[in-house]
Amino acid sequence: MDPLNCNYSRARVPTDTQRSTTKRQQHTHELNTILSQTVLERRLVATEITCLELETFLRERTIMFAEREPEEMEEKKHLSKEREEENVNDKSCRLKVDQDIRSLFATAITFEDHAYLQDKCESISHTASQKLAAPAAELTASERQVESPLTPYR
Repeated sequence: MDPLNCNYSRARVPTDTQRSTTKRQQHTHELNTILSQTVLERRLVATEITCLELETFLRERTIMFAEREPEEMEEKKHLSKEREEENVNDKSCRLKVDQDIRSLFATAITFEDHAYLQDKCESISHTASQKLAAPAAELTASERQVESPLTPYR
């Protein structure tokens, strides 16, 4: 064996160790890169699936709202008509109530006038009765006096 050869072999050992360490580091780096790429690809697929699900949900909601929109418009029109009718009915009811109140006031005034006139009529009748009662009493008394002298002649 040649001592030079041994030295050469010994010199080669550290170089082989460096190469194998470098290769291991490269393989580790490549493996980490592949794993990272795989994780990123999985995330991308999951994100795409979520995006598709959200788009489907959005389409379904859009269709649902598009189907409900005419119904809601019809319902709004119906409610609007009902409110208008209620307003018209309220106004006509208010006018009728106002007319009824005026009529009742007029009737009350008429009844008050009637009661006043009836009281006046009774008062005048009573006064006339009293005024007529005195002359009638005198007339009756005079008639008695006139008859009493005639009674003996019969």
